[in-house]
Amino acid sequence: MDRSIRLADLEAMSARRASYLLSNGIPATEPVGVLASHRPEFLVDLFGVLRAGATAVVLPFNPGAQHYRAGLQTIVEAMDAARLQYVVAGGALETVGERLLEVRPETKLCGAGVADALLPLPRLHHSQPALVQLSAGPDGELVCNAFTHGQVVAGVRAVRWSAGLGLEDVLVQWLPMHDSLGLFGLLSQLFVGGRVHAFGPHRMTSAPGDVLAYLAKVQATVTLGRAGCYLRLSEAAQHANVARQGLTRWRVGLIGGALEPDVLTRFRDAFAAAGVRESTPTPMYQVPAVAFAVTCKQPDTEPTVASVDEHLLRGPGRVGFVPEDSAAPRIRLVSSGYPVVGMRLRIVGPDGRPAPANGVGDIEVSGGAVFSGYHRDLRRTLQSLRNGWFRTGDRGFLWNGELFVLPRGQRADD
Repeated sequence: MDRSIRLADLEAMSARRASYLLSNGIPATEPVGVLASHRPEFLVDLFGVLRAGATAVVLPFNPGAQHYRAGLQTIVEAMDAARLQYVVAGGALETVGERLLEVRPETKLCGAGVADALLPLPRLHHSQPALVQLSAGPDGELVCNAFTHGQVVAGVRAVRWSAGLGLEDVLVQWLPMHDSLGLFGLLSQLFVGGRVHAFGPHRMTSAPGDVLAYLAKVQATVTLGRAGCYLRLSEAAQHANVARQGLTRWRVGLIGGALEPDVLTRFRDAFAAAGVRESTPTPMYQVPAVAFAVTCKQPDTEPTVASVDEHLLRGPGRVGFVPEDSAAPRIRLVSSGYPVVGMRLRIVGPDGRPAPANGVGDIEVSGGAVFSGYHRDLRRTLQSLRNGWFRTGDRGFLWNGELFVLPRGQRADD
């Protein structure tokens, strides 16, 4: 949108926003909804809520939501799932707030005001609730993942360290801000005072060539998106003279979600002429219950691709590797890398005990970036956490310390 905000301005503006919220009676004990957008005001609202001592719930939003009832309904469903009363909607989003009142009259809106004088802001603690992120549960229902300030900081620190990112890096991303990967990626740069360029998700869908040209323009070193977006960039590169794009500084492409070997190959082939390193694609294993990511490929290494016996993957036994030239039934998997700093993972069998070396089983994770639980849903929390380990619902195996995640549905009873 060609709009920007400096970190120093964000600090000052969010302090005044927090003072305004406190003076208007926003209770620190209640979650407060913030409409996700790619405007700088989103960050002012988000940090204003956090600095006021409240818990922020980032609500799904698209620019046409105020015109279409279906778009408003998506926001309302998210508010109902989080049991929200308060929503911050001012400035350019004031119309959205007014429409929300029409379909959900019990909503309490807070406008875009800022305080004339700063109030004393509460002192925040690492164990204090900070964010509630919404995601789809196993049955498609909305679930609310609750994170403390300490868990968020642990998550964004861990990925930065594990991926080898520094203050000099320039991040370009295109995920929606209500997407946990998009939000935590943005926070990871703000945390150290780095530069980030955020596109709306529609730009990657409608004009991936423009995003590609922008990467060269700003000399991007890091990108963040899901695997399908990197496929679109690869397709765009085939129709552009990438050798002249100036992409040699692009060294880390963080990829959330499953990365198929064919997509990895197409990426390498498409960008080889531009001097993009084969080590640039950086797969991660990310689940909504963890701030940012569980695992990440190590910097300056190429992603590992394994060819394994498809039949053995369906049982609880050990994985079997198949030569590339074999005619046996096999499936090729791209490694999701090693656990990031401060995270642990294990593979367990049906009895809940750790699987043998190279064994296939359920993935469980533990560490400082794992969430506190599901917001106001103790039963689901107790079902998902076992002796300090979160049950991800995914299956996979470890090989030489690297995690390989099986496609969803690849279970023993399939």
